[in-house]
Amino acid sequence: MKRALLLCAIVLIGCGGESSNTLTSPTPIVSAPSVNIVGSWAGTFTAAGTIVQTGERATTTCNHIWAITNQTGGQFSGTWQSSGGTCAQAGTISGTVSASGVLGNVTLSVSSGTTPPLANGVSCTQSGSQTFNGIASVTAITLSANDRLRCSGLGLVADVDRAITLAMTKR
Repeated sequence: MKRALLLCAIVLIGCGGESSNTLTSPTPIVSAPSVNIVGSWAGTFTAAGTIVQTGERATTTCNHIWAITNQTGGQFSGTWQSSGGTCAQAGTISGTVSASGVLGNVTLSVSSGTTPPLANGVSCTQSGSQTFNGIASVTAITLSANDRLRCSGLGLVADVDRAITLAMTKR
């Protein structure tokens, strides 16, 4: 029962911790325009977690919206928000998009809501920074990331591998 409660709490973890990475890239001599992703996007944030020590699995899906307000060349930024169940979080988003729509180094930093939203007595730390990669068109965005969490509480310690997918459509 304790493991099941710990797993449920762990999978409900939002987008991870804050990131202070600065994105820089060389400026090409001739550059094609990047896919324009400025605007409102809505979709889902799905996290599937597996406790490494036991193989137990759980999945949660949250409603997810973006407001991409700035894009200069291939660099973009804006805000995001998750809702539904225990998914109440919000923050900022930044990343890169190429002329062919490849998304890279996308980070979601949490500025409100618990980081991460957990059950009573459970705490987790993320190993490394979480960055998403994927593809964008003028109507759809798909991103994915993998990470590992070390969680403790209820007398247990567990490592959790998560596979996270975001599927968004333009509003």
